[in-house]
Amino acid sequence: MLPLGFLFYKDRLTAPSIIVAILGFIGILVVVKPTQINMGAIFALIVALTMATNNLLVRKLPSNHTVAQTLFLTNLVGIPLGLGLAIWENAPLSWYALWIAAGSNLFILIYAGICVLVYRAVEAHKISSAEYTGLLGAVVIGIVWFDEIPDISLLIGSALIVLPLIWLATLESIKYKRTAL
Repeated sequence: MLPLGFLFYKDRLTAPSIIVAILGFIGILVVVKPTQINMGAIFALIVALTMATNNLLVRKLPSNHTVAQTLFLTNLVGIPLGLGLAIWENAPLSWYALWIAAGSNLFILIYAGICVLVYRAVEAHKISSAEYTGLLGAVVIGIVWFDEIPDISLLIGSALIVLPLIWLATLESIKYKRTAL
């Protein structure tokens, strides 16, 4: 997200924000433990780049657009692609899968709405690293719903995600207090 923010908006990247982003990415790798690059990993990277670009381009939309209008437009763009993939799959309609997809989409819409509000208000480099914490939410869901048992790599990866964010917030707080005086 940081390079895209710099590319699209010439966002000023600070050394602490770059360090936090790198440590957060390393934390994700420690938690996820990718052992090989396969099609799933490639598609996950494409989705991550698409979401990052979408979040950053929100600032290009007219400021009079409401969050609901923005979400409608972004989802409208994805419908033809989703329909095309469904036709290509040629599987029978499963109402159970449809309900799961609708529920998942509801949570994605809530997340996207929050992103629209935040990315309109704040420079990307100040919040992009905080998005890594979403992975920790996925881990909690895995523990609660799927009885996954966390190991030491989860603790190390989580620390690499959360502790640098706390450090960055502390630096920003100190900087804000100095400018307020």
